[in-house]
Amino acid sequence: MKTKMNRLALASTAILAATIALQSQAQAAPTTAEVDFGGTVPSVCTFANAVPGTVAVSQSLVNELGTNTNRYSAGAGAALVNLSCTGSAVLTVADPLQVGGPTTTTTNAAAVYTTAGNISSPTGPFAKTVSLPGGFSQTGIRVDVDSSAATPLLGGSYAYKVVLTATPN
Repeated sequence: MKTKMNRLALASTAILAATIALQSQAQAAPTTAEVDFGGTVPSVCTFANAVPGTVAVSQSLVNELGTNTNRYSAGAGAALVNLSCTGSAVLTVADPLQVGGPTTTTTNAAAVYTTAGNISSPTGPFAKTVSLPGGFSQTGIRVDVDSSAATPLLGGSYAYKVVLTATPN
């Protein structure tokens, strides 16, 4: 009987110890950790979805071509391009370059119309650069080209290129 009592006491002690251990674990305070993250978003600008423009002869002068539908014949149309920048930037327009058509001495000009301001090249009615605010985004920036010569333009297909440059600050 003494052995049974010892066994019963030993079993009771084991059960009591397990119960206390489980209670201690159940009452343990939670612990937390803070995990930090960092990174840098570079200032970049992206042009997208450029739609070519079409030059047409002037409605009144045969020595001018251009894209502005108010001054030029039917079929004239400005080029369009989308621009998005993650930070502030400066938009610049280069002088238009004739890349196709009869060789003629022409004076070429471009005008670019943005919600941040208008620019032109060579510097004419507008400055050649415009500052763009951080997060600038515009769909359909309009680019017009004008070309004029001292004498009537020769017949043929003319082509021009205008380079826009967006430089992040």
